Parts: sequence; C-alpha cells; structure tokens
Amino acid sequence: MTIFQVAPGKTLGIGGGKNLLYRPAGTSSGPGSTTLSGIPGLAGWWDASSYAGILTSGGATAAGWNTAVGGVADKSGNNRPLAPFFGAGSGIAPQATPRLNGILGGVGRSTVVPPGALPSSGQLLPVMDPDQGLRLPVQTFGAALPWTWFLVWSRPNWRQGGSTAPVTLLTFGGVPVVQMDSSAGSGRLILFPGASQTIVSGVTLTRRHTHTLVLTYASGSGVNVWLDGTQVATGATNAAGSGGLATFLHDTTSGGGAQCWFHEAAWWTSALTGSNITTLLSYATRWITGARRGINMLVNGQSNAVLGYQDGAWHLMALGVAWYVGALAYNVVGTPSTTLLGGEGLYQATGDPFNGSFLADPNNGSAPSTWALGADGTGAQSYVTSQAAAELADVAAIFWPWSESDSGKSYSEKATFFTAQQRYIALMRGWVGQSASAVPWLLWNAIPFQYFTPEPGNQMIRESCYDQTQASGQNAWIVLPQTSDSISRSATGNADGTWTDANTDAIHRSAPDNLRFGQRAAIGAAKAILASSRGDVFSAIPSGVAAIGGPFISHVYQQSGTVYIVTVTHDAGTDLVIPQQAANGFGWSLMDGGSVASPGTLIAAVSCVYVSSTKVKVTFASAPSHAAGSLLLFYPYGGMNLGANSGATAIGRGLVGTTNAVSDNYSTIVQPAGWDIGNQLGSSWSANLPLAATTYGVAVSTTP
Repeated sequence: MTIFQVAPGKTLGIGGGKNLLYRPAGTSSGPGSTTLSGIPGLAGWWDASSYAGILTSGGATAAGWNTAVGGVADKSGNNRPLAPFFGAGSGIAPQATPRLNGILGGVGRSTVVPPGALPSSGQLLPVMDPDQGLRLPVQTFGAALPWTWFLVWSRPNWRQGGSTAPVTLLTFGGVPVVQMDSSAGSGRLILFPGASQTIVSGVTLTRRHTHTLVLTYASGSGVNVWLDGTQVATGATNAAGSGGLATFLHDTTSGGGAQCWFHEAAWWTSALTGSNITTLLSYATRWITGARRGINMLVNGQSNAVLGYQDGAWHLMALGVAWYVGALAYNVVGTPSTTLLGGEGLYQATGDPFNGSFLADPNNGSAPSTWALGADGTGAQSYVTSQAAAELADVAAIFWPWSESDSGKSYSEKATFFTAQQRYIALMRGWVGQSASAVPWLLWNAIPFQYFTPEPGNQMIRESCYDQTQASGQNAWIVLPQTSDSISRSATGNADGTWTDANTDAIHRSAPDNLRFGQRAAIGAAKAILASSRGDVFSAIPSGVAAIGGPFISHVYQQSGTVYIVTVTHDAGTDLVIPQQAANGFGWSLMDGGSVASPGTLIAAVSCVYVSSTKVKVTFASAPSHAAGSLLLFYPYGGMNLGANSGATAIGRGLVGTTNAVSDNYSTIVQPAGWDIGNQLGSSWSANLPLAATTYGVAVSTTP
C-alpha cells in the first residue's frame, strides 16, 4: 500500500485521522480466459489488444505501438488476416494505439494529434478517421450458411465531421448487419436496419463506451445477440440475403467509417450454443465494458497560458491525463481570447498597464469573497457556460497556469490574493455546475516572471497556491512543482546548459518548455482527478509510476557555515542526477535571517555535489551571519531571474536552462506492465523529473 499525497509532504486525509491509500493496479483488464482456440469451428480470430497482433504493410509483426497498421493477424491459425478498408477517403493506414481499455489497445486513427495538430472549433479529441474500417477479404457471408461473430469496439465520441448517420459495426457486402445510433439517434442497437430490421429492446448505447457483441445465426433459428455477456435478442430475422465480404466498423460507402476503435473479433462456422457460448462470454470479460468517460481540462490563464495553448501544451497535458486515468477521450475547454488572456491579472495590480482582470476590485475595502467578475472574467464565464452540458459534465479539473501580471503584487497582498483566488475558483466551478470535491483545482509553482518586482510577487503567489492545497474544501493541487527549469522564448540553449537570450521575448517560456510543462503536469493532474473519483477504467496509479511529478526536499543539515547536506524524498525515482550547470549551484539560495515576508540577505550557492541516492551537498559563497535556526534554504527563491544569461550572479542565479535542475532518474526506471508512458506515447514522455521548488523555504537543522 502507498499513501496518497496532496502535495510534497502532505498526505490526503479521509477523516478520522486516516490517510487515503491506494493499491497497485492490475496488469490485465479483466478475469476472462486467455484463448478462444478451444471453441470448435474457430475460423478467424483477430486481437489488437497488443501490438503483437498487428501486422505492418509488409506482413511483419509490429515492433511497437503507434505504428502504421497493414493488417490484424489471424490467431486462429487459418492465416486470414484483416486488412484496412476505406470507402474512399485518404487511405491513410490506421495506427496501433495503446491503452484504450485498461492496458489493452486497439486499431484506429485519430486525425488530430497534439502538439503537432490541435482540434478546430467544435472538434473533440480524438477526431477519428471518418472513412476507415477493417475487412476480411477471403470469405462471403449472408443468410445461406450458419455463423457466429464476436466483436469488441470502443466509441470515443459521437460521429464527427457533420454526419449524424447511424454507426455500422458489421457489414456483409453492402448490407449493414448491426448498427447503432450516433448523435441523431437515441442509443439504439439495430439488426439489419431497413424493412426487416430488429431494434434490440432494453439497450441504450451511450456516447462513449466499450462493448462486446456476440451474434449467432443458424437457418431456422434466426439471429441471437449477446451484448456485454447478456442475451438481448433471440431468433431475429437474418436479412443479409446473399451478403458479401465482412467489414468491421464501416458501412462500405464513402465516409461510412464508424469512427470507433477496433479491439478484437472472431468468427466461427457454426452458431455456437451452450457451453461454447459460456466460454466465449467468459473470455470476453477481459474487456471493461459499458459507458466510458471523457476528460475535459478547463484552462484559465494569462499570456504564458495563451502561448502554452498555441504550442499544444495543454492538449498534450489532457492526452497524458487521459492516458493515466484510462479515459477514452480528452479535450481542452478554453481558448485564447476567452479563458486565456494575455497580461490580465486575477485583479488589477498596482501600476499594471493592462486594464482587464478576472475579478473586479471595487477599491472600497470590501472582502474579495464578495467581488464580482471583471470584464475578463465575464468573457470567460460567457464562453464556458455556452458549452454543451455534456462537455461541462466532462470537465474533470480546472487548471490555472498563470502568475504574470500578478507577480507585480506586493507580498503584503497575500491575504487578499488568497481570498480572491478562492472567490474566482468558486465562480468557475459554478459555471460548470460541479462541486469542489468533483473538480480539482490545479496550480503550479509560478514561473519566474521579470515584470514589476518579481521576487516578492512570485514568492507570494507560490505561497498562496501552496496554502490553497492545505485549505479545507478547496481540493487544490500543485501539479507543476518546478517551473524554473526553463528558458525564455527568445533564448537559445547551449550544449553545456548555458544559454543566450536575444531578449526579444524574455518574459514568456519557450515552446519546448511549455510542452515539457504539459507532459509533467499530466502526472499530478491525473492523481488529483483519480483522488476526486473522476478516473475511467483506472482508480489509482500503481507503485513505481510517478504520481507527484518529481522529488522534493525533506531535510537540510548544516554541516558547516558554507556546506549544507540536502535530503530529498523521491516520487518514483531511485537516484539523483546533477546535470550541466546544476553542479555550479544554480537555483540554490540561503536566506540569512529575516523571513519570507521580510527577506534577509540571500546567499547564492557555488556548487552542488552528489552524495547519495537521496542527498546532495550544496556549498554557498559565504557563511551566514545568523545561526541555523534563523536560516531558510530555497530552491529557488521567488522569481529568480531567468531573464539574464548564464553569467548572472547572486540572486540572479536561477535554474538557468532546461538541463540545469537537480533531478531524479525516472527515465531509467522500469515501469509496471502497461504503464510505460514513454513506450506508448513517445520518448519525450520519458524524462527525469526535476526537484520541486520550495515554497516557504526549508528550515535548516544542525542534526544530520
């Protein structure tokens, strides 16, 4: 068992002094038997749950996920592979796609894949190819001979692209054998639609789902149907006539693709009965069936949030969250000019050149808990509340990647800012019609932002965000524990970890860093969503998989006036890495006296040396004048300057560049079966995780 943490060092309580635990998730999606080979008459069996069942265009077994599909291998031993089918369309091969149903995958193609492509207005991810299916090209089926068919599929969304036509699951020649309603219908399952159709009673298929379907036919006894193991039709009329070739998930017309994922199918040359049906239905329980969930991330922020959206970072984050929680669909709610507005603060900052704000401070001394929306907040409200009810119901979290204008606020505004944050998030949750317990509030350790007076403003924001994670009833989480390991949008990184900045856009994060933020934030976001009971097929993240987003400082020992031994607690890593300029002490500051509200002298570090898998030795430029009890260690302090080049000194020695943070070794950790995100979503998802930023600073001890 493992303890859930809300934030570094904070466990998630469930009342009565108890902490929330989770158990490791299983490595299979169900208890079903492992084979269909023992059922007599098996003529074809196609299983796309693993890439081992996928063929390349040359007929070889696929080497991994996300590869082009040339066919689905026949496991029956009869060498009858399925081939991709297109009614017209692009003819672009489907993809071997992981984790569509628990740790089991399937075949299909999303035409919009972030960050390289983002959905257009009205599109919901994944946007499935509208003209793609699979065909068995070697056998004719109809009403003349008996048969049994087994099919497993997942539908991630209603049909997109303008068509509201029914979705055909199986076709013989040009004859639809079984269809289901799409957005224009009422969720019906229909056999042989047309003059001789049978509407299966008691069945309502939801927008998003996974189902198993068994159809048997024998002359004189009609068609019997089982959906998810329950018989739902008996003796229905077979109107296939002479039929033709069997096609899955396509009606064989141009644009007639089902826009569904294919998981598995099998065919027998007889109408199975009795114990053989029982065996088949038992096997089918390996698939998790029924209604499935989509994950919508509502994002609200300022200019860096705008650029993060345009870079594809927040859609990438939503993709990662869906992967972690096992959701079938994902999307971002919010766009530039609606919930993402450059420069605009939570409320108006002193001297702020921008006129807008999300909340309106009437400047009459009233409590922030009573403030109305500002013009920006009103626009955001209008956009969010205009979304379809189904999309609002899918909002699984609200993410605030912002700090910019608010970094100009003074430290003395902390109490006001804290209450204003709670006021605005309560209003946002009201827009989506969901409670705090159902929709976690996702925050970050604010990015360094050189605007107004950054150190006290950034420090105040970081503390306020952390305090929200400790506040009762807020369901707030820090999902990006470290953002200072980044460079500006006008900077170029060098091989040694230094960088050169043209200073044309020093206040915004680079596109590669935004993408890294989106990928890393998915870890903590998924944990928050799972803790809020908003997962899909997974209810927990297993041991060995990152759940916080990196290691955090748990102890600081003063070995001498200038030397400090820092102990960290790992998330899922097992060792520490001190890359590039991190060895020169970048990021570390020792506050000599004072407090976070009234900072003392900040002493910069000059080196950071590996000691053990959980310890580093940090050496500072000079010894402090105060005793250990009056010292605080920061990594980094406030808005440490990332706007200067690598020669910056003193408190300007921030975490310069994307390779200069002390990190763990997470990229080298062997993951539990089915949980290797780098193998499944791409190598950029497999990275070491940086040491979390400090908030109030870490007290220095004279005890090792």
